[in-house]
Amino acid sequence: MAVGTLPANGTCGIRTLYPPVPEIGHDCRHVCCVCDMFSNGCRLLCVLARCPLRSGWRPLTVIALRAETSERTLRHWWEEKNHEDGVKWKFLEHRGPYFAPPYEPLPDDVNFYYDGQVMKLSPAAEEVATFYGKMLDHEYTTKEIFQNNFYTDWRTQMTKEEKKTIKHLHKCDFSEIHKYFFDKNEARKALPKEEKQKLKEEASALQEEYGYCMLDGHREKIGNFKIEPPGLFRGRGDHPKMGMLKLRIKPEDVIINCSSDSKVPEPPSSHRWKEVRFDNSVTWLASWTENIQGSIKYIMLNPSSKLKGEKDWQKYEIARRLKNVVDQIRSQYRTDWKSREMKKRQRAVALYFIDKLALRAGNEKEEGETADTVGCCSLRVEHIKLYPELDGQQHVVEFDFLGKDSIRYYNKVPVEKEVFKNLKRFMENKDPEDDVFDRLNVSTYALSATGRSNPQHRLHSEHAEKVVAEILCCFSSWPKMGRTAVDEVQLLLCN
Repeated sequence: MAVGTLPANGTCGIRTLYPPVPEIGHDCRHVCCVCDMFSNGCRLLCVLARCPLRSGWRPLTVIALRAETSERTLRHWWEEKNHEDGVKWKFLEHRGPYFAPPYEPLPDDVNFYYDGQVMKLSPAAEEVATFYGKMLDHEYTTKEIFQNNFYTDWRTQMTKEEKKTIKHLHKCDFSEIHKYFFDKNEARKALPKEEKQKLKEEASALQEEYGYCMLDGHREKIGNFKIEPPGLFRGRGDHPKMGMLKLRIKPEDVIINCSSDSKVPEPPSSHRWKEVRFDNSVTWLASWTENIQGSIKYIMLNPSSKLKGEKDWQKYEIARRLKNVVDQIRSQYRTDWKSREMKKRQRAVALYFIDKLALRAGNEKEEGETADTVGCCSLRVEHIKLYPELDGQQHVVEFDFLGKDSIRYYNKVPVEKEVFKNLKRFMENKDPEDDVFDRLNVSTYALSATGRSNPQHRLHSEHAEKVVAEILCCFSSWPKMGRTAVDEVQLLLCN
């Protein structure tokens, strides 16, 4: 039963498996905890859950706690004095992002073929060809949209002569390129233990140099200090932009954020930053705009950092406060099922599903820009089937759609009679591709029926918070943990 990566300099001493806790949450039927004590004074707590849909256990969270006698004690950032409103930090210094290494040309004995003939490609075209060659054994390269997008973007990297010669993708032979990278990957797996250890040490040295920053006198870990290398965009599900070329990010594309009295990170030789900012109202260290979606990417702190922890803390605090008004909200949306205003009826039914089924709200998206994923308020008629009676149950609703990350959501649930009647009315005289909740968008939920700021995702968050709370109830009865450790766990589980 894996519980994550153990400290490199630690050896397992005491291992205690606590009995499972029955029936917690929507998805997990059992929860247990594993506590490891190491000779270096580090205590590792792993909360594990067993899912009914798959065998084995999976970690809900892993927490490293320092013993009270350790020299390095856990930082209680929640007890520290906060900055004034809008100020995230006073001092921020870091090394800047780590860029992908430059392209290494293929060996002379590895060839690309066009129409059966060896063809030497320019460095830019060859690099993009390797992206496709590496994926020959993947399902993506069999999809027409992936092939078309790749070929279109590949041509932008070709010389005029290459464009004149290469007219059809199906005449291109990437097999030797694929074999070269496959063999290279297998050779890396077969490296002796000493070589693997050397690579591991090099990665650790890189982490030490780029993976930490100084934030208000504390050394904080950075979450993603490496800028993603160029490649082919995959996306989730049948994304309309799959196969497009993700361009190489250069220092000239990157905005650096640090404090004015810090040492500004040096860009790589012969390069310069796009901009250097001293903005302490934001938490990111560097940013750039990627070319596929036009979205801004950020280098942020690790989830264990103070700034990240504070944000999650606030989210769960709002979910906790929701319990004081949730009964009022539920009473109001039940009343609104019979409202004369269609918009209120649709909002009430949508809130019912978010509350009872923990569905995500769903966001409005530009048509054709992303995969066809939906949430509650973006459900279409084709995603729902109504059964007056099914398997001995009345008023059954069948859901079948792709949710977040293109994961299929399929469920048959009995609902209350008024909800069923309203759904039937919402779907009348509509085509399969029409919205069920056509009077709603995500902002419609911005205010709850009580008039207070309670977005629909708070109901969704409350379900997760309940699971955490029930796990914590079990912690208090564990004699070996001690009161201090339990307090730390209660705080860190929201981190």
